[in-house]
Amino acid sequence: MPEMTKPATTGPLAGEPRKRRRGLPVARRIGSWLIWWVLMMSFWVVLDDSISTDELLAGAGAAALGALLAEVVTYQAATRFRMRIEWLVPAVSLPGQVVRDTVVVYRVLWRRLAHGEQPPSTFTDLPTR
Repeated sequence: MPEMTKPATTGPLAGEPRKRRRGLPVARRIGSWLIWWVLMMSFWVVLDDSISTDELLAGAGAAALGALLAEVVTYQAATRFRMRIEWLVPAVSLPGQVVRDTVVVYRVLWRRLAHGEQPPSTFTDLPTR
């Protein structure tokens, strides 16, 4: 019986390493680290809900460590995430949408509490046996 040979597979999933650009500028890596740090520090401040000095210093340290790990992982994986400014443009309208929806919710709540008016709903009750 003839021996069956498997077709040769190539690429990162086949065990072949990705090609990494060795000449990645230090300034770009520092900028990437700084962006990671700002993002993680922002999350820390939002989640911790405290602006006391000791909390901010702990957050800065945790964010620095997280940013370092994120930068090392993206460098070793030879991947780069590039944010495009046109992705951020729709985010400008988010605060207005939040304010509009908050007004709608409070208006309906006021009508319910003050006048006993039931808000329109898409839920329906279906009687069953």
